[in-house]
Amino acid sequence: MNEIKDDLSNNYQYLMPNFNELGKIKEIWKEYNKAGISSPDIDNIMATFPKINESFFQEIVQIASRVSSKDLNIEYCPFILNDYNLAARSAADGYLIIIDEYLLSMLYDLSYILTFKKYKYIQKKENKQYKDIIITILTDYLDNNIKNRNLISELYTKDYETAEFAVYLYNSFKVFMFAHEISHHILKHTEGTYFKECCMNNRSCNIEIDKTSFDQEFEADAYGYKIFLEVLNTADNSINYTYCKYRYEYAPLFLFDIFDKIDRIKEKILNYKIKYITHPSPMERRKKLSNQYNINNPNILYYKDTLYNYNIMKRVLQKMIINW
Repeated sequence: MNEIKDDLSNNYQYLMPNFNELGKIKEIWKEYNKAGISSPDIDNIMATFPKINESFFQEIVQIASRVSSKDLNIEYCPFILNDYNLAARSAADGYLIIIDEYLLSMLYDLSYILTFKKYKYIQKKENKQYKDIIITILTDYLDNNIKNRNLISELYTKDYETAEFAVYLYNSFKVFMFAHEISHHILKHTEGTYFKECCMNNRSCNIEIDKTSFDQEFEADAYGYKIFLEVLNTADNSINYTYCKYRYEYAPLFLFDIFDKIDRIKEKILNYKIKYITHPSPMERRKKLSNQYNINNPNILYYKDTLYNYNIMKRVLQKMIINW
């Protein structure tokens, strides 16, 4: 598995030689400094950030091990996939999940904008500004043209509690996406491998990843949601970012709503209808998952009008991308 990971890491550096995942953290604290709040030690954050990410991922793996009653040897590797699905590669000595770093960055920005809009910290007069920002974020991603910039930094200091809620939503997205890929491994999903071309910044490479069927994707969504709910309901306070417990049981369904919006935008930009080849459409996945799990479940920890909040967020999503 180490050989596969090293190869992916080298290709990642080739595709994105200047991408700095810590850039957003630096921008956040610039805004706090403007507001008169002292900044932490940025060098210390840079040293500990990868460890926090690794800890977050491995604690989800531990919960998945508990749910499945299996010992799981799973690692992850950052990459850029030109697609909103993560990927994975099976190896004789374990399982490697390939995480699209820029997809996560895009979801982070969208989580902030949609959450601040929900709680009315984005005023009507600012709507066009943030709609334009969303358009820029999405078109950069779809055009395979990643830039080191932070377009939402002024939101960070508008309201601290709302900023926390935005991060809770983002972390909920991450948990489900990781849980989905982990589920493929638990359920022994593999149809062999295939080569995927990845392009970014006028460079390209081919990587070998596991192949799965549509039915296996639906199964991984369902089992992944089972792991996701276990994270939401765990009493283990050692887990990093378990704040996703708070009111975000709907996050996986909302994630599919966002992905569907991206597809519709992509169709308009490229002027063709998307054919779903490697994965079912987001709306098919959303329907299958919502039929299996009732998100308006009062037995879920921190339940509080889950369906009500989900419907509000769907309306906010529609309002902020209405021009498309």
